[in-house]
Amino acid sequence: MTIGERIKSFRSLKQLTQKALAERSGVSEIAIKKYESGERTPKPAQLKKIAQALNLSESIFKIKTTELETVGDAMALFLLLYKKVGILPTYDHDKNGDIDPNTLKLHFTNKRMNAHIAEFLINYRKESFTLDFINQQYQKGNITREEYDQQFHMTKGIYELIEQEYMEDKSLLDD
Repeated sequence: MTIGERIKSFRSLKQLTQKALAERSGVSEIAIKKYESGERTPKPAQLKKIAQALNLSESIFKIKTTELETVGDAMALFLLLYKKVGILPTYDHDKNGDIDPNTLKLHFTNKRMNAHIAEFLINYRKESFTLDFINQQYQKGNITREEYDQQFHMTKGIYELIEQEYMEDKSLLDD
């Protein structure tokens, strides 16, 4: 989800128009429209104003702006998790005694991390189910495009807030 999509989701969740968000944040309505459409990306100062107007932490917009684009990017993240957080791979061996990549599984030695991941996966399934239901209702003609957009963005906003709670957990990893 892009920053603009997040802004739109949270704005919808708070039941604000673009004009109302502009008034609350001090960012122009035209800028809000351009951010939400993906035409422009807000500068940090504008993002801070928008986050404050929506009563959110700026981190909800920043954390996912780093993209993993290459296998090397993903491997750097894996190595960081492996060395610093205690992610443990388990696997089976193939007939030659080599690691069978198709059997690779990862888990953390930290019970709190595992609990948060399990909770996230449960919520992710709920989000997917809800979005599928909204899409089906739209496809069947039971809701209008406007209702679909509002329900979609409200659902995404709710689950983004849940994710933010996970990301703001300040408990130490080494317990």
